[in-house]
Amino acid sequence: MSFLNQNPFGDRSTPLSLPNGRSRAFLFAVAIVVGLGLFTSFFAGFYTDYLWYKSVESQTVFTTILTTRILLFSVTLLVSLLFLWGTVYFAYRLRPSQTAILIPEAVDRLRKLLAYGIAGVLAVLMALSAGSNWSQWLSFLNREPFNYNDPHFGIDVSFFVFTYPILRLLIGTGITLSLFMFIIGFLIHSANGAIVLQPDQRRVTTQATAHLSAILGVFMLFKAGAYWLDRYGLAVQSNTLVDGLQYTDVQAVLPTRTLLTGIAALVSILFFVNIFRRSWRIPLTAVGLLVATSVLAGGVYPSLLEQFRVRPSQASLEAPYIERGINTTRDAYGLAGVEKEDYAAVSQPQIDNLDQFQGTLSKVRLMDPAQLAPTFNQLQQIRGYYSFGDQLDVARYEIDGELRGAILATREINLNAIPQARNFINSHFVYTHGFGISAAFDNTVRPDGGPVFFERDIPPKGPLTITEPRIYFGERSPDYSIVGAPKGAEPLELDYPDETSPTGQRNNIYSGDGGVPIGSFFNRLMYAISFSEINIMLSDFVNEESQMLYVRDPRARVQNVAPWLTLDSDPYPIVSEGRIKWIVDAYTTTSLFPYSERVSLATATTDALGVTGSAVSLLSTDQVNYMRNSVKAVVDSYEGTVTLYAWEADEPILKVWNNVFPGLIKDRDEMPQSVFNQVRYPEDLFKVQRAIYAKYHVTTPASFYNGQDFWSVPQDPTAEGAALSQPPYYLQIQMPGDTEESFMLTSAYSPVQRQTLAAFIAVGSDPRREDYGRIRVLQLPSNTVIPGPNQVQNNFESDPQVGQELNLLRQGGSDVRLGNLLSLPIAGGFLYVEPVYVQGAAGDGYPLLRRVLASFGQKVVFKPSLEEALLELFGTSADVPDEAIPDENEGTPQPTDQTAQQRLNQALADMQSALADADAALRNGDFTAYGSAQRRLEEALQRAVQAQREVAASSS
Repeated sequence: MSFLNQNPFGDRSTPLSLPNGRSRAFLFAVAIVVGLGLFTSFFAGFYTDYLWYKSVESQTVFTTILTTRILLFSVTLLVSLLFLWGTVYFAYRLRPSQTAILIPEAVDRLRKLLAYGIAGVLAVLMALSAGSNWSQWLSFLNREPFNYNDPHFGIDVSFFVFTYPILRLLIGTGITLSLFMFIIGFLIHSANGAIVLQPDQRRVTTQATAHLSAILGVFMLFKAGAYWLDRYGLAVQSNTLVDGLQYTDVQAVLPTRTLLTGIAALVSILFFVNIFRRSWRIPLTAVGLLVATSVLAGGVYPSLLEQFRVRPSQASLEAPYIERGINTTRDAYGLAGVEKEDYAAVSQPQIDNLDQFQGTLSKVRLMDPAQLAPTFNQLQQIRGYYSFGDQLDVARYEIDGELRGAILATREINLNAIPQARNFINSHFVYTHGFGISAAFDNTVRPDGGPVFFERDIPPKGPLTITEPRIYFGERSPDYSIVGAPKGAEPLELDYPDETSPTGQRNNIYSGDGGVPIGSFFNRLMYAISFSEINIMLSDFVNEESQMLYVRDPRARVQNVAPWLTLDSDPYPIVSEGRIKWIVDAYTTTSLFPYSERVSLATATTDALGVTGSAVSLLSTDQVNYMRNSVKAVVDSYEGTVTLYAWEADEPILKVWNNVFPGLIKDRDEMPQSVFNQVRYPEDLFKVQRAIYAKYHVTTPASFYNGQDFWSVPQDPTAEGAALSQPPYYLQIQMPGDTEESFMLTSAYSPVQRQTLAAFIAVGSDPRREDYGRIRVLQLPSNTVIPGPNQVQNNFESDPQVGQELNLLRQGGSDVRLGNLLSLPIAGGFLYVEPVYVQGAAGDGYPLLRRVLASFGQKVVFKPSLEEALLELFGTSADVPDEAIPDENEGTPQPTDQTAQQRLNQALADMQSALADADAALRNGDFTAYGSAQRRLEEALQRAVQAQREVAASSS
């Protein structure tokens, strides 16, 4: 007996068992309480978010994004409900009339309610998904041209970056919606008996046929659009040789996509015709044709073409597409203007006078920021509840008229080390902020091997003139602090230790405007709910002037204000206008630049220093194939203000977001000069560029195809544990052909699977100079025997004398730490310098510079100081004249060896005197005298080096 002749639900008059009145009231009350709780929690989060954006004067960011998300959610929800509920409605409207008679009324109502409910849930899910696409819609509606056409389709890149994602979203939404409609319609028709698919009976009513045909016609229409859009997707696909279209794609895949578009459109028409014809044979046959074409033309044919036509002649057939990939990738990563020059790199130094290289030699960085954090903590921590980061930062400041390299760190609060118990009051009201910075010269060493601090102590002493040293917003600030009090109130926040105070410390009241006011009862209630902390409501320390400081990490603040940016992984502190500020480099990126090779940000920016990847923005993925340092963000460490400056104002993606948020980004010219002077070339961008350039320095398709000339970033030979890339180093160096040194970000290359040196890359990093952003590459001959960093390190450690001295340094359990291995182009070759630190075995031991390893060619030296190492390397290499030098005391010429020896002794005495004067000046905080002593020391050192050469030449 057929389904229509049965009544599986029994008598329609049978009542459906429902909860009694008391149970319904209880369930209703529970639902009300749960609903109110969820709403209150949601509202508290929403309200506190708005207050935070208001505190940083970025309400437009919050409201624009929120409005866009609500609009997308609402439109998608309405459209989805219209079609999904319409599907349910017509499925029931078109059911066989006998079904309505057989199903009990209560069951029928429940089934309808369930169908509408499921359709509603699916609509909500689609709407929520649509709301998360606010960035694509805003960028599409405000799109700007790149004025750069893709090489195959000849259309502006803006189509791929802004329009292509929206078309994919629309088509994807349409396909998903039509699939949901088909599934709902099919299930309802099956449940109502309109579709019977049993072994002994197969039947579909004409009404169900018409309904499902209409849905499938819509589905195939969207599928046709997807096939057409896939044609453009080939330009941004990842591929084997280069990304984008290749020979097989152009000759086989692209025509197939066009053919499938036409077939899918035809199938769609046949389904629409079937609304009236109501026979499945022709449309299903057409679907079979589409599937067969997709398999044969879309899969088999391209594979056969690749196997039998492309692979035998791949180098020549792919050459035009490789050339496209090379040119586009270099353009997308800002590498088209790289200046590459041949550099012979001899093994023996070619010098006439060391003075010509003083720009590099006088600025060699001996203080490694990756090694000296324990030293800073021991010498400048002041109290245990302060701490410096695990890695110090690099900077440069003009001191006494000379630009000096520096390593520095912010002294921030460490709640894990506070002397009292970690409780609510101490954690959030007392220990609220750090205090000041410590900075040391990067190329100067105290007699004991420690750093020479020029900015130090609490309160700060030094030439940087810090008038507001408090750090309320830093990389290691507490999650949140509650600060502020009425005038005349007793200060509660610990400011800094002060031995002259009766309590041994100074307290402070925060007077800035960087927090959210929580003096009102309502705001306190909202934050208590949002932070899940009832003490915010109950504490007597919260007053009418209290402010809540949170989201205190500089990167997190910038990311909230500009969520469309990808941020550099390493914000760095500066001193500007008497305050400590943070500079955060920010990038505009996309993964949809045609023909450009994708790179993983996490992979490219991970190196031996342990920094893993950029802070990927909320809108981007880890994969990018276009990157620009379009924005420099500045965060005030006291007020927490976030200021965005357009560093590349003409960059298309930046212009789009300038249209979305007018006034949010300031012009570059508005940046204070003291901030501008401290800007540097961003490290993560350079890491990505060096990873790309390792392959894309090869510009001929044939050589690129062979891959024999590719380079690689050498592994850091001084790193312990896993083998990771050597980090780039900020150095002040004098490049070959230049007349003075410049602040640069540098790195070395090795040939793939070899450890010799292939090239040296450097980019200008001082915005005050015309060479900022200028990338220069010194390329060595392919048959070079100049050792790379790993070979140099091997030479160091295999040298018997070096090994013996290292063993002596390790006596007593001392820990020998190897500093950064620097590669310096000088004297026609490369000088390698590596500081060696020794940390005592005691628990409070810290690294101090004890030796310097240096190498040129195959020669290795291991000396107590850089000066001695350079003298050993270059002392007999210079061309020293043999004529007698007049003695100033006698006034008559003396033999060269005697006069040189006297001048050497005098120079050494002058060096000792200058060192003593410099040490005394540091203790007294007299930096003018310190600068004068340093200049005397450098001058005496040069005289000593020259005299030593003459003595050596005479004795030989």
